[in-house]
Amino acid sequence: MELEEEETRHEETEKEVLCKDETSLEQIEKEMREEKQNLEELRQTESFVDGRYQEERKKLRDAFGKIQQLEDQLAAAQEQLVSEQEKFDNEKKKELLRINDEKLKIKGMEKQDRMQKLIEEQVQVRLTEEYETRQKERQQEQKEREEMMDEMRKEHQKELQELQEKLSTVRSNSVSEVNDGRVDPARRILQVIDQPLTPNTADLRDPIRVTIPKFMLRGHGWDSFYVFEVHVSVLDDGWVVYRRYSKFRELHDYMKQKYPQIGALQFPPKRFLGNRSEKVIQKRRADLENYLQNFLTICQKIPVCPIAPGPGRILSKQELCDFSYFFRKGAFEETKYVSG
Repeated sequence: MELEEEETRHEETEKEVLCKDETSLEQIEKEMREEKQNLEELRQTESFVDGRYQEERKKLRDAFGKIQQLEDQLAAAQEQLVSEQEKFDNEKKKELLRINDEKLKIKGMEKQDRMQKLIEEQVQVRLTEEYETRQKERQQEQKEREEMMDEMRKEHQKELQELQEKLSTVRSNSVSEVNDGRVDPARRILQVIDQPLTPNTADLRDPIRVTIPKFMLRGHGWDSFYVFEVHVSVLDDGWVVYRRYSKFRELHDYMKQKYPQIGALQFPPKRFLGNRSEKVIQKRRADLENYLQNFLTICQKIPVCPIAPGPGRILSKQELCDFSYFFRKGAFEETKYVSG
């Protein structure tokens, strides 16, 4: 009995265990199904993730390619930018050099314009001074001519009086000689007429001599001017006249129209700048002296000229003064300011 109960309990126990095992097995199967389902889902998820991974990897590769392409483009752009910058710098340097050259040219032109303007102003001042000087010279010349005319009238009156006295003396002597029967009247008249007053200039080598030993300064400041002391001698008769540079120029301009041979002479030019320098005036003195000597030499070789020597032609101070007012004594004879 006990054995049967034992076996019954054992069977019940086995059944319970078996039921528990079945329950556990079902539970395990259920868990396995769930795990399988989870695994399947995981596989599907892994496949999806792998697909996404491949897709993202492809996108990354494409993006990397684009980035590489952009980097290459950026490098090329940078190289082009550097090249353009160098080109721009070179053009900028050239433009700056051109601008500097233009500035220098403009400065040079401005300097030239200023110099030209200064020269024009100086020339205008000189021309104004020359005009005023010429006005003063004309007034002085008019005064000088009036004084010379007065002096000539006095000299002519004196000479006329002397001639009248000589003629009266000759007449009285001739009358006495004729009355005494010592000389024939006609012969006496011929002797008086044929008697030469001066030697024949054709027989003389240098009947006219002229020198300019020095020059003088007259006036003060801007009104001052230089006068040249001209020593003139005809045979044994010598005198001194004082003439400005303009008088020499007037003599040259007048005589070259009257005698074309004078045009071959080179007249000493006038300088507008530095013409008050004593060194310049000293050279002008020598040039004017040489010019005046050559002038008289040429005039004495022109047959129609009044001072040219010739048979029976008599040269005197009066003849030379009549030839040109330049050689007549006038107001310039008195001066106190001697410079050279």
